[in-house]
Amino acid sequence: MRYLILFTVVFVTLCSCQQNDDYHVDEYIVTSSIRTRFACTKVYSQITNLRDESKELCFTIELSEDAFVSNLCMEVDGMKYRGIVEEKERARLEYNHLLTSKVTVALVEAVEAVNQLFKVCTAVRARSSASFIVEYTLPVSLLQG
Repeated sequence: MRYLILFTVVFVTLCSCQQNDDYHVDEYIVTSSIRTRFACTKVYSQITNLRDESKELCFTIELSEDAFVSNLCMEVDGMKYRGIVEEKERARLEYNHLLTSKVTVALVEAVEAVNQLFKVCTAVRARSSASFIVEYTLPVSLLQG
């Protein structure tokens, strides 16, 4: 007999929103659902640049080694951008070149191998916001009992 498991959890974290002199985390929302042996999670974060000049802002998320990113998107100045996979060195060179030309650009890096630490950075205009969305899927182990 097959079972369809559907479980949805929504967390809105307001108390842990960070702020310093450079930026403020306005929203941080995590939505998860478990369907047919996979946990699908969507993480949304909105960050505001509090400075009077353009500033590079970063969003970092740690995933287990079994997780895989299925969607990566960001919104800056009302424009939505989807992630594109490039070779690491080429992506870094292109990012640095575009960053100096005042074009909206972001770079995602897998920092650690054991637990995947993903970091998305983008230049955000003075007193503007950027939104980041990361969707990832993780296989769920079933226990017999």
